[in-house]
Amino acid sequence: MPCPSPSCSKTPLSRVRKTEPMSSPQDGHPVQDGSPPQDAPPLQDMSATGAQGDTPARSWWSRVRDVVTGGAIASPQSRDQAGSNGGDTSAEIRRHPVRPIRELQAPKGLDYIAYATVGPDGPIALWTKGNTHYVEAGHPAALTAYLGGSEEPTLTLHLAAVPGRFAKIAQLPGGSWALLGTCDPPGAVLCVIGPDGVERARVEFEDSVGDLATDSDGFMWTLGLQIRQWSPELRQVWATALDDTDMVSPDAFNVTPGQMTAYLTNEDGPGHLQRLLVKRGDDVTMPEAGTEVLDVTGVMVSGDWIGLVVEDEDRWEATVRVGTVQGGQFTERFRVALVNPDGDALSPDDTSTYGDSAYFMDLEQMYAVSLSELLRDR
Repeated sequence: MPCPSPSCSKTPLSRVRKTEPMSSPQDGHPVQDGSPPQDAPPLQDMSATGAQGDTPARSWWSRVRDVVTGGAIASPQSRDQAGSNGGDTSAEIRRHPVRPIRELQAPKGLDYIAYATVGPDGPIALWTKGNTHYVEAGHPAALTAYLGGSEEPTLTLHLAAVPGRFAKIAQLPGGSWALLGTCDPPGAVLCVIGPDGVERARVEFEDSVGDLATDSDGFMWTLGLQIRQWSPELRQVWATALDDTDMVSPDAFNVTPGQMTAYLTNEDGPGHLQRLLVKRGDDVTMPEAGTEVLDVTGVMVSGDWIGLVVEDEDRWEATVRVGTVQGGQFTERFRVALVNPDGDALSPDDTSTYGDSAYFMDLEQMYAVSLSELLRDR
């Protein structure tokens, strides 16, 4: 299968999205092929690590928005659904400031932050010499980790050539790295790279590149047209099936201790089919969504509560739709508009979710918000 076009299927909020589109999504009922234990390690609590010095610089898109709108942010009425009976509650969407974590500094010789997320011990990032070196394979790059609240890289691994385009990275136990990128053909390449920079394993498979996550047992999860789980030796051990009747694609997922949760949508079908996918060991459930939610970029999980991070392009900001899963159905309870600490609407470049928290990159500045604080402040 030829690789998808490098053009983007969704309009980003702060700059051109650096991921490739998922063309003709076809995902449906899960297929089991053996399921190993899965346990994502606890994330370092970085809530006490604030940004030092001045307020972080606002994103390019925020500045453009101010030119277009004069800096005004409308106060739209919410369309929340309260309770399983589907009753509407009309109220202004509350605005919640995200917490600045840190501004990631570049390693020497590379100044373009191509991709950033959060690993088991803190932020990690992929740096190149420019966007061209990210959208093409075979260019030098550096993988960096930021431990202990440091803004300077505390661990840097230089790669002579990135094996795929639009690469995503994740950390593995023992100092190794996982790297997922696009190749020509069959479509996607997943590599395990040792702490010495030597490639230890590689697999190529037919899929688009959406996201990558790892757990503490060394298993890797890839999100594309399908969600797949890979062993440390890169043997596929589980995957969602393709169902031509549903044509559903996974939007975002969250790998937590003993559980993987994903949100699936069909943007083209009648009525917009939405489902959650929850996998615990051998048990897979797919609750239906009682509320239409599109453009989901992250999933926060806390017990029966789910927070869906959404790119709200109509209002040029990121929002969180918070709801519960009861009786096999997700029901939205309230919405929150996310803003920068200075009150400006948040329009992140990248979004990643782990456990009950979401992490956002706005240029080199990382922010965070947790589902528990949204529930506490509602």
